[in-house]
Amino acid sequence: MAGTVQRILSRRKLDFGFGANDATATEIQLATQIDISRFREVVLYVRTHALSTLGTWNTAPSLVIYADGSTEEDPTAGAAQTQVSAAFLTALAGGTVPLTLTAAPSFQVIAVPPSPGSLLTIAIKMAPSTAGSTIYTAWLSIDMSGKE
Repeated sequence: MAGTVQRILSRRKLDFGFGANDATATEIQLATQIDISRFREVVLYVRTHALSTLGTWNTAPSLVIYADGSTEEDPTAGAAQTQVSAAFLTALAGGTVPLTLTAAPSFQVIAVPPSPGSLLTIAIKMAPSTAGSTIYTAWLSIDMSGKE
């Protein structure tokens, strides 16, 4: 059966700024409560667009895929949290994928691990550089292909 393609994240600029003494990684939710309940197989198409400063990064940022257990009974326990891994989100085993450090533009195909549940949240995680104050820029877009 043919797959269904859905835009998860339109082309978006993400800036990560770190001071010389920062030691904490930054994680940003890109999309929440993505309904995958009707699919038996899900693949993400991640594009890193031109103008990204990938070549200057010491460590590649990672795309993190979470099983999202949000419910209408407790709506503030998911996307409203300041910590991405809080409340009803659980990182899927094998669901942390480093983005490529090759020159942009680039394209990655990422299979979502099996049995993630009915909802997904996708985040990007960036660790600080040891090279002092730096701003890293990523231009990303994400599509999802699901097979019923």
